[in-house]
Amino acid sequence: MRSIIQLAGRVLKHRPQIPTKPNIILLNKNYKALAGKDCCFVKPGFEISELKRLGSHDLLEILDVEQFETINAVPRISGIEKKELNINSWNNLVELEHKAITNQLFSGKKTANVWWKHTPQWCGEVQRQQQFRKSQPDEAYYLFIDDKNSKPKWRWKNEHVNPPQFGELSGVSIENIDIDVYGKGNDFWFKLDAGEIYMQLDEELKIDSLFEVSKRFGELRLDEYENTQQDYKYHPNLGVFREIGAEQ
Repeated sequence: MRSIIQLAGRVLKHRPQIPTKPNIILLNKNYKALAGKDCCFVKPGFEISELKRLGSHDLLEILDVEQFETINAVPRISGIEKKELNINSWNNLVELEHKAITNQLFSGKKTANVWWKHTPQWCGEVQRQQQFRKSQPDEAYYLFIDDKNSKPKWRWKNEHVNPPQFGELSGVSIENIDIDVYGKGNDFWFKLDAGEIYMQLDEELKIDSLFEVSKRFGELRLDEYENTQQDYKYHPNLGVFREIGAEQ
């Protein structure tokens, strides 16, 4: 629910007028639900192993109409009826999120109430255990176009040497794909051909070559996984992605 509220807030931020009719669409299932995952509302979400699972992963079944008809923060800050953790499942997403936050504050493995119970402000231990916005190690990859006659090619940037060097992909594959068939009435709004964009940047910014344009604007960072081959696909409009259901 928190992510739904954030989505509505971002739309309002960039379109600063009070909407008089629905202006966003909520999919009733996310891709994890479509793939049949046990936990579907994570990163963002609070469906964690310490709590019972939701009885359904369909928003039409786990949200009341008033909780999404007019989206605001009221469901996230208003109280709910206290319930025990040993029930078979949760039937409402808002109810689960309240219980999950309560669990994190008071009874989880790394409870937040350690701050006001033991006053550890002098110690960095809490920050060490739960770092703020701790990110997964990642690697830099670049979409290179050497000249106007060359096709786009992905290269890995080795940042472990000084100066960094560009080389062939290792442990990662990025397959360029094309989509010839769209759903009826659907098409991409813009043509995002890397060659055309790079040449436009080269001309407007007066950069020496498309190779230099690639180094400046072609960077992409992907999470680093040890000892596993990671297979990705690339489409100019869809970006770099992995197939739904691909194992980490």
